[in-house]
Amino acid sequence: MNKVCITITGKTSDEIIQKINQLSSEHDFFEIRLDGLLDLSESVITKIFEQTSNQKTIATIRTADEGGEFSRYEDYLKLIQACFSSKASFVDVELAMLNKYQQLAKLIDEVRTIISYHNFDQTPSESELKQVTSDMRTISEDAIVKIACMAEDMSDVNRLIELQRSLPKDKAIIVAMGEHGQILRLLGLAIGAFATFASADSSPVAPGQLYYKDMNKIVSLMENK
Repeated sequence: MNKVCITITGKTSDEIIQKINQLSSEHDFFEIRLDGLLDLSESVITKIFEQTSNQKTIATIRTADEGGEFSRYEDYLKLIQACFSSKASFVDVELAMLNKYQQLAKLIDEVRTIISYHNFDQTPSESELKQVTSDMRTISEDAIVKIACMAEDMSDVNRLIELQRSLPKDKAIIVAMGEHGQILRLLGLAIGAFATFASADSSPVAPGQLYYKDMNKIVSLMENK
């Protein structure tokens, strides 16, 4: 199973589907960033994941508060519900939104859920990171946890590496954003990460994200070592 997940963005559903079709001959795992869509709706979500159902996919609606483009907060609940009703393999749900909308926890399909937290300013302390993880586990024991933080130096990276190592294999994605954090993007799978994210081209979606062809080569070398 390919664990390098290519992040796909686009302004229309057709653009996203076309990008995945172009890559599907050599890759089969995609994070579909729905928050940038100009035509985002429940029917569009259904359409996208119906037409990409032969791929492993993550449905993501990243809010503006966590580095995304989605600001229609009043529509978040119904759109996330549409993601769970679709043929998406997994659905990213932000911890902050779960805390804001208590009823959201009742909508999630726990085995398909990735509960996420993003901090573009800093890497919190060890105790704060453990608290975030605990908050996620309180909501769901079965969900995959994703924590992405900006790493300003190697001490930040080391803290995130230790967090990944402390969590059950294939149940967490710990990301160190920024140039310093690229080592964790490369080593994450070797220390138990569920996935590692890569860009579809030379323009990264997140700070420090690597091009998927480079990532595939490095992962292949590590696995065959």
